[in-house]
Amino acid sequence: METNRTMMPSQLETLIHYYYTPVMDIPENNFDIISFLIREGLLKSINEGYTTTERGKVYVEALLNIPLPIQKWSMKDGRRNI
Repeated sequence: METNRTMMPSQLETLIHYYYTPVMDIPENNFDIISFLIREGLLKSINEGYTTTERGKVYVEALLNIPLPIQKWSMKDGRRNI
C-alpha cells in the first residue's frame, strides 16, 4: 500500500498511543482518526480495542529515530559560525 499522505498531529498522537498502549477503547469523537489509521494500514482492530500493525510499528520507530534538531547561528552576511 503506497501513499503520499501526511498525518495531522491528532492522528500521530493516536498512533503513538496505540503503539505504547494497545487494546484500549477509544472515545467516540476519535472515530475519524481511527478510521484513517486503519485505512492507511497503520492500525488494526483486535478484540475490543486497537493496536498498531507492523507498518504502524515501523513508522513510529522511524519517527523515534529522527535526531533532535540543533540550533545553528549565522552572521548577518550569511557566514555560519558553528
